[in-house]
Amino acid sequence: VNGCSDTLVRDDYIFIEPFDIRFFASDTVAICPPLSVQLFDTSFGAPVLWDWFFEGAGFALNVDSPQVGAFFQVPGLYDVTAIGTHEDGCMDTLTKEDYIFVAGPSGSYQAFPDAVCEGDTVCIVAETFGASQAVILFGDGDSRTFDSTTLSGLIDTITVCHVYTDSGLFFPQIVLTDDRGCTFTPNIQDSALVYRRPEARISPLDSTGCSPFAVPFIDASIPWDGTINQWSWDFGNGDSSNLQNPIYTYIGDTIYSVELIIEDGFGCRDTASTSVTAFEGAVPEFFASDTTGCAPFTVTFTDSSFGAVPPSAWIWILGDGSDTLSGVSPPVSHTYSQDGLF
Repeated sequence: VNGCSDTLVRDDYIFIEPFDIRFFASDTVAICPPLSVQLFDTSFGAPVLWDWFFEGAGFALNVDSPQVGAFFQVPGLYDVTAIGTHEDGCMDTLTKEDYIFVAGPSGSYQAFPDAVCEGDTVCIVAETFGASQAVILFGDGDSRTFDSTTLSGLIDTITVCHVYTDSGLFFPQIVLTDDRGCTFTPNIQDSALVYRRPEARISPLDSTGCSPFAVPFIDASIPWDGTINQWSWDFGNGDSSNLQNPIYTYIGDTIYSVELIIEDGFGCRDTASTSVTAFEGAVPEFFASDTTGCAPFTVTFTDSSFGAVPPSAWIWILGDGSDTLSGVSPPVSHTYSQDGLF
């Protein structure tokens, strides 16, 4: 109010500690994977916590130690980022771009389709980088090798197809090698699921008979991995049925090739076959030497049957109550001792 003033100065009263994150690696280059690296903190200040990030490597570390180890299994260039936290809560960040370099071949692959039936084909498409040799392992004991006659050693795409003859779950792999002898196997868990096909079977049947010949077909198939839900019968004469157990009547005189195709819920198919023989029998016919007379009246009967196959056995029923004649070849003579119409 009266214009008087005073001043207070406190020297070195506020202290701001320098805090600057710094680090270095024991190794930054590898000719072949893997590369084991130790990272050392050389920061100004007093960090108590470090967060490490390795872009492209797929992992991060959170530690409370000024030294940390990292393991790089895949060839490539990696950025390294360290975020340090001071004991007072302050934070600082340092990123070293392309700091870690791991040489060697690399690549990836994909199998398709991922589910098939026994005997079907699965194709593998692989993309390789820097490889002079690629070995495709199909997971069932078979493999295929591609060398420098196929690969450029730069960026290559390989497509190879394989027939799986056994059922099961298979894990294909690729093993890549470069000109320096470095090898690399991508850590990919792509798989091929191969279903066991159903086993088509036709139950034993009475396969021979006379036309018209009714045949009951019975499916005796084994489903295995799936459930059979489709049946297709071909009766060998252009007719067909989608029933599981059809009954079919054959007309004619021939041998018919019958085929059954089954399919399960996975789309897997199998086929079974059998044969049916139908005979067109003789049409019975005969004539008598005379049809009117006085008892005792002797008549001779002569066979006049016709058809594709002539008769080989006869049974005569003479109509007057006398014994039936079996196995008697025509002509047959018989004497009627009573009056009547026979």
